[in-house]
Amino acid sequence: MRRAFLCAAAFALASFGAVPLHAQQTAQAPLRVLPLGDSITAGILAGGHPGSGGYRALLERLLAQSSRKAVLVGSREDMSPEMADPWHDGFPGYVIRNTSPGAPGELYGGLAKEVVAETHPDIVLLMVGTNDFLRYEATHGSYSVDEMVHSMDMLLDDIYSAAPKTHVIVGAIVDSPKVDACYVERFDTGGSTCDSGTHPSLAGLVSQYAARGYEISYAGGLLHAVPRDLEHFPDGIHPVNGPQGYDAIARVWFDSIQGVINQRSQIAAQKK
Repeated sequence: MRRAFLCAAAFALASFGAVPLHAQQTAQAPLRVLPLGDSITAGILAGGHPGSGGYRALLERLLAQSSRKAVLVGSREDMSPEMADPWHDGFPGYVIRNTSPGAPGELYGGLAKEVVAETHPDIVLLMVGTNDFLRYEATHGSYSVDEMVHSMDMLLDDIYSAAPKTHVIVGAIVDSPKVDACYVERFDTGGSTCDSGTHPSLAGLVSQYAARGYEISYAGGLLHAVPRDLEHFPDGIHPVNGPQGYDAIARVWFDSIQGVINQRSQIAAQKK
């Protein structure tokens, strides 16, 4: 199946070319969107049970209805029954970087770089970090949020080394009840209601990379997209299906993608 995917990817590249987002908009080739992350990207339900695509199921439908067409790409097609574009790179249990023992794998260190190099995405939907919190807490009894932000910095560097012109939408991790709410907020935003300081964060990383000229944006709406309670996170980690679960995540991603498309259209119009 992986060989079939690579052949399909090669055909798409031969047809459309590995060109930047603004050039593909002119040609009206479908945008290539890569969902990249952990079990929430895969669409896992409570207790580790395979779902039906999680947020990707609704996102696929929303993208199909959009005036600017897009397809989902990736190296995996599991956990996606009945999806026309089942492709993704969601790895259950994976962490940003292995700073604590126990995780089945990490996105940093080659995996993300390989996936991006093979799939040639115009847009990457990157959401990962929940397992880093869970593994670090189990090992150390506390968190090192600054270290996790540094790990994300290293992962972004991996992605851009493979695809410098890709637009990465960095997603805030959702507010899973098994992770301390103050630390989730601090990791995502740099501040929290638990202290008055300002800390390294995903939002801060996005600003830094944008200042360096990379195409990047922040989907901060994911933080509170799903209510923080056991009704919406039955196992404390994974959202439920439905309007206030995975579908809410899909709508934040879709709005973020539309924001990238609109920004590109405005830039192109100004150049005419």
